[in-house]
Amino acid sequence: MGKLIVENNAFIYVEKEEKKVLLDCRDYLSNKSRIPMHSFTDDLTIPGLLLQLFKSHPQLCEGAVDYNDSLECLLMDVLLVSHLIKSPNPVRVLEIGCENGILSYHLAMILGLFNENSSLCCVCNTIGNNSDNRWLDKISLVEFMPRISMLAADYDETNLESKHFDIVIINGTSCFMEPLAMIEEAMRLVKDAGRVICYVNQQPLLESSFKMQFEKREEYFLTAQTTIMVVVGQEEGWIHSKEIKGYI
Repeated sequence: MGKLIVENNAFIYVEKEEKKVLLDCRDYLSNKSRIPMHSFTDDLTIPGLLLQLFKSHPQLCEGAVDYNDSLECLLMDVLLVSHLIKSPNPVRVLEIGCENGILSYHLAMILGLFNENSSLCCVCNTIGNNSDNRWLDKISLVEFMPRISMLAADYDETNLESKHFDIVIINGTSCFMEPLAMIEEAMRLVKDAGRVICYVNQQPLLESSFKMQFEKREEYFLTAQTTIMVVVGQEEGWIHSKEIKGYI
Protein backbone atom coordinates (compact mmCIF):
# COMPACT_ATOMS: atom_id res chain seq x y z
CA MET A 1 0.00 0.00 0.00
CA GLY A 2 1.05 3.59 -0.54
CA LYS A 3 0.99 6.63 1.70
CA LEU A 4 0.76 10.38 1.40
CA ILE A 5 3.47 12.40 3.13
CA VAL A 6 4.38 16.07 3.46
CA GLU A 7 8.09 16.62 2.94
CA ASN A 8 9.99 19.85 2.26
CA ASN A 9 6.68 21.70 1.69
CA ALA A 10 5.55 19.19 -0.92
CA PHE A 11 2.74 16.63 -0.88
CA ILE A 12 4.22 13.33 -2.02
CA TYR A 13 2.71 9.91 -2.70
CA VAL A 14 5.06 7.08 -1.71
CA GLU A 15 4.65 3.46 -2.79
CA LYS A 16 7.30 0.72 -2.78
CA GLU A 17 10.08 3.25 -2.13
CA GLU A 18 9.04 5.26 -5.19
CA LYS A 19 7.99 8.88 -4.70
CA LYS A 20 5.64 10.94 -6.83
CA VAL A 21 5.30 14.66 -6.12
CA LEU A 22 1.62 15.53 -6.43
CA LEU A 23 1.86 19.16 -5.33
CA ASP A 24 5.11 21.05 -4.85
CA CYS A 25 4.35 24.14 -2.77
CA ARG A 26 7.89 25.43 -3.38
CA ASP A 27 7.18 25.81 -7.11
CA TYR A 28 5.68 29.29 -6.90
CA LEU A 29 5.79 29.87 -10.67
CA SER A 30 3.44 26.95 -11.33
CA ASN A 31 0.71 28.56 -9.25
CA LYS A 32 -1.64 30.66 -11.40
CA SER A 33 -4.48 30.64 -8.85
CA ARG A 34 -5.64 33.39 -6.49
CA ILE A 35 -4.32 31.63 -3.37
CA PRO A 36 -0.57 31.93 -2.70
CA MET A 37 1.73 29.04 -1.92
CA HIS A 38 3.36 31.02 0.87
CA SER A 39 2.61 34.10 2.94
CA PHE A 40 4.56 36.10 5.51
CA THR A 41 1.30 37.14 7.18
CA ASP A 42 -1.65 35.09 8.44
CA ASP A 43 -3.28 35.02 4.99
CA LEU A 44 -4.60 31.73 3.69
CA THR A 45 -2.10 29.64 1.71
CA ILE A 46 -2.53 26.46 -0.33
CA PRO A 47 -0.65 24.17 2.12
CA GLY A 48 -2.44 25.87 5.00
CA LEU A 49 -5.83 25.16 3.43
CA LEU A 50 -4.98 21.50 2.84
CA LEU A 51 -3.70 20.92 6.35
CA GLN A 52 -6.69 22.79 7.79
CA LEU A 53 -9.08 20.46 5.96
CA PHE A 54 -7.08 17.44 7.12
CA LYS A 55 -7.19 18.50 10.77
CA SER A 56 -10.89 19.37 10.70
CA HIS A 57 -11.94 16.14 8.97
CA PRO A 58 -12.56 14.08 12.15
CA GLN A 59 -14.81 16.82 13.51
CA LEU A 60 -16.68 16.95 10.19
CA CYS A 61 -17.31 13.22 10.53
CA GLU A 62 -18.44 13.69 14.13
CA GLY A 63 -15.47 11.69 15.42
CA ALA A 64 -16.38 8.46 13.63
CA VAL A 65 -13.29 8.41 11.46
CA ASP A 66 -9.82 6.90 11.50
CA TYR A 67 -6.49 8.27 10.28
CA ASN A 68 -6.70 6.47 6.92
CA ASP A 69 -10.08 8.03 6.17
CA SER A 70 -8.68 11.50 6.81
CA LEU A 71 -5.72 10.66 4.58
CA GLU A 72 -7.99 9.55 1.74
CA CYS A 73 -9.82 12.90 1.76
CA LEU A 74 -6.49 14.75 1.94
CA LEU A 75 -5.32 12.90 -1.15
CA MET A 76 -8.52 13.84 -2.98
CA ASP A 77 -8.00 17.46 -1.89
CA VAL A 78 -4.39 17.46 -3.14
CA LEU A 79 -5.39 15.99 -6.51
CA LEU A 80 -8.07 18.67 -6.94
CA VAL A 81 -5.80 21.54 -5.88
CA SER A 82 -3.00 20.35 -8.18
CA HIS A 83 -5.40 20.99 -11.06
CA LEU A 84 -6.86 24.27 -9.75
CA ILE A 85 -3.47 25.98 -9.43
CA LYS A 86 -3.06 25.89 -13.20
CA SER A 87 -5.52 28.74 -13.80
CA PRO A 88 -7.42 31.47 -11.93
CA ASN A 89 -10.53 30.72 -13.98
CA PRO A 90 -13.62 29.03 -12.52
CA VAL A 91 -14.14 25.30 -13.09
CA ARG A 92 -17.19 23.06 -13.23
CA VAL A 93 -17.06 19.97 -11.04
CA LEU A 94 -19.54 17.10 -10.85
CA GLU A 95 -19.68 14.68 -7.93
CA ILE A 96 -21.54 11.44 -8.63
CA GLY A 97 -22.72 9.90 -5.35
CA CYS A 98 -22.92 12.26 -2.39
CA GLU A 99 -25.15 10.73 0.30
CA ASN A 100 -23.00 11.50 3.35
CA GLY A 101 -21.92 14.94 2.11
CA ILE A 102 -18.38 14.62 3.49
CA LEU A 103 -16.49 14.75 0.21
CA SER A 104 -18.95 17.39 -1.01
CA TYR A 105 -17.87 19.60 1.88
CA HIS A 106 -14.19 19.25 0.94
CA LEU A 107 -14.91 19.98 -2.73
CA ALA A 108 -17.09 23.00 -1.99
CA MET A 109 -14.61 24.51 0.45
CA ILE A 110 -11.74 24.27 -2.03
CA LEU A 111 -13.71 25.44 -5.06
CA GLY A 112 -15.26 28.37 -3.21
CA LEU A 113 -11.92 29.60 -1.91
CA PHE A 114 -10.14 29.29 -5.25
CA ASN A 115 -12.93 30.95 -7.24
CA GLU A 116 -16.44 31.74 -6.02
CA ASN A 117 -17.69 31.46 -9.62
CA SER A 118 -16.69 27.81 -9.83
CA SER A 119 -19.61 25.39 -9.69
CA LEU A 120 -20.18 22.07 -7.92
CA CYS A 121 -23.07 19.82 -8.91
CA CYS A 122 -23.69 16.86 -6.59
CA VAL A 123 -25.80 13.96 -7.85
CA CYS A 124 -27.58 11.51 -5.57
CA ASN A 125 -30.11 8.79 -6.39
CA THR A 126 -31.64 8.78 -2.90
CA ILE A 127 -33.12 11.81 -1.19
CA GLY A 128 -35.81 12.47 1.39
CA ASN A 129 -36.47 12.07 5.10
CA ASN A 130 -35.98 8.31 5.08
CA SER A 131 -32.95 8.15 2.78
CA ASP A 132 -30.27 8.87 5.42
CA ASN A 133 -28.97 11.57 3.09
CA ARG A 134 -26.81 13.95 5.14
CA TRP A 135 -25.58 16.10 2.26
CA LEU A 136 -27.34 19.28 3.36
CA ASP A 137 -26.05 18.91 6.94
CA LYS A 138 -22.46 18.92 5.70
CA ILE A 139 -22.75 21.42 2.88
CA SER A 140 -24.32 23.98 5.22
CA LEU A 141 -21.00 24.07 7.11
CA VAL A 142 -19.08 25.42 4.08
CA GLU A 143 -17.84 28.94 4.75
CA PHE A 144 -16.96 30.04 1.21
CA MET A 145 -19.51 28.66 -1.23
CA PRO A 146 -19.01 28.16 -4.95
CA ARG A 147 -22.09 27.93 -7.13
CA ILE A 148 -23.58 24.72 -5.79
CA SER A 149 -26.49 22.49 -6.70
CA MET A 150 -27.91 19.09 -5.72
CA LEU A 151 -29.53 16.85 -8.32
CA ALA A 152 -31.67 13.80 -7.50
CA ALA A 153 -31.32 11.43 -10.46
CA ASP A 154 -30.30 7.97 -11.54
CA TYR A 155 -26.52 7.74 -11.69
CA ASP A 156 -26.56 6.35 -15.23
CA GLU A 157 -29.10 8.88 -16.57
CA THR A 158 -28.66 12.36 -15.12
CA ASN A 159 -30.00 14.30 -18.14
CA LEU A 160 -27.23 16.86 -17.61
CA GLU A 161 -25.55 18.58 -20.55
CA SER A 162 -22.90 16.54 -22.35
CA LYS A 163 -19.24 17.62 -22.14
CA HIS A 164 -20.12 20.25 -19.55
CA PHE A 165 -17.77 19.49 -16.65
CA ASP A 166 -14.03 20.04 -16.27
CA ILE A 167 -13.79 17.40 -13.53
CA VAL A 168 -16.07 14.47 -12.75
CA ILE A 169 -15.59 12.75 -9.40
CA ILE A 170 -17.05 9.30 -8.80
CA ASN A 171 -17.58 9.04 -5.06
CA GLY A 172 -17.31 5.37 -4.15
CA THR A 173 -18.69 5.87 -0.65
CA SER A 174 -22.04 5.61 -2.43
CA CYS A 175 -23.23 2.25 -3.70
CA PHE A 176 -23.38 1.92 -7.49
CA MET A 177 -25.54 -1.00 -8.61
CA GLU A 178 -24.65 -0.47 -12.30
CA PRO A 179 -21.06 0.87 -12.30
CA LEU A 180 -20.52 0.28 -16.01
CA ALA A 181 -23.48 2.41 -17.02
CA MET A 182 -22.54 5.06 -14.45
CA ILE A 183 -18.99 5.29 -15.83
CA GLU A 184 -20.38 5.71 -19.35
CA GLU A 185 -22.54 8.58 -18.06
CA ALA A 186 -19.50 10.18 -16.42
CA MET A 187 -17.65 10.02 -19.73
CA ARG A 188 -20.58 11.66 -21.52
CA LEU A 189 -20.57 14.56 -19.08
CA VAL A 190 -16.84 15.37 -18.87
CA LYS A 191 -15.11 17.65 -21.36
CA ASP A 192 -12.70 16.14 -23.88
CA ALA A 193 -9.71 17.63 -22.06
CA GLY A 194 -11.21 17.12 -18.61
CA ARG A 195 -10.44 14.55 -15.94
CA VAL A 196 -12.26 11.84 -14.07
CA ILE A 197 -11.33 10.91 -10.50
CA CYS A 198 -12.71 7.62 -9.17
CA TYR A 199 -12.67 7.09 -5.41
CA VAL A 200 -13.23 3.39 -4.70
CA ASN A 201 -14.26 2.41 -1.19
CA GLN A 202 -14.98 -1.31 -0.70
CA GLN A 203 -16.50 -1.63 -4.17
CA PRO A 204 -14.48 -4.18 -6.16
CA LEU A 205 -16.93 -4.14 -9.09
CA LEU A 206 -16.55 -0.37 -9.44
CA GLU A 207 -12.77 -0.69 -9.34
CA SER A 208 -12.63 -3.49 -11.91
CA SER A 209 -15.11 -1.68 -14.19
CA PHE A 210 -13.04 1.51 -14.13
CA LYS A 211 -9.80 -0.37 -14.80
CA MET A 212 -11.40 -2.24 -17.68
CA GLN A 213 -12.49 1.04 -19.22
CA PHE A 214 -9.14 2.84 -18.87
CA GLU A 215 -5.83 1.08 -19.30
CA LYS A 216 -3.87 4.32 -18.88
CA ARG A 217 -4.59 5.78 -15.45
CA GLU A 218 -2.93 7.00 -12.30
CA GLU A 219 -3.53 4.82 -9.24
CA TYR A 220 -3.14 5.59 -5.56
CA PHE A 221 -3.58 2.81 -3.00
CA LEU A 222 -3.97 3.87 0.64
CA THR A 223 -5.58 0.74 2.09
CA ALA A 224 -6.43 -2.72 0.84
CA GLN A 225 -10.01 -1.57 0.22
CA THR A 226 -9.46 1.99 -0.95
CA THR A 227 -8.11 3.14 -4.31
CA ILE A 228 -8.16 6.51 -6.03
CA MET A 229 -7.78 6.44 -9.82
CA VAL A 230 -7.37 9.39 -12.19
CA VAL A 231 -7.71 9.60 -15.97
CA VAL A 232 -7.18 12.72 -18.09
CA GLY A 233 -8.73 13.31 -21.51
CA GLN A 234 -7.19 14.78 -24.62
CA GLU A 235 -8.34 17.76 -26.68
CA GLU A 236 -9.32 15.44 -29.52
CA GLY A 237 -11.45 13.27 -27.26
CA TRP A 238 -11.31 10.41 -24.80
CA ILE A 239 -9.42 7.21 -25.52
CA HIS A 240 -11.10 4.15 -24.03
CA SER A 241 -9.36 0.82 -23.60
CA LYS A 242 -12.50 -0.94 -24.87
CA GLU A 243 -16.22 -0.45 -25.29
CA ILE A 244 -17.67 -1.59 -21.99
CA LYS A 245 -21.42 -1.68 -22.53
CA GLY A 246 -22.52 -5.30 -22.41
CA TYR A 247 -18.96 -6.48 -21.81
CA ILE A 248 -19.79 -8.32 -18.58
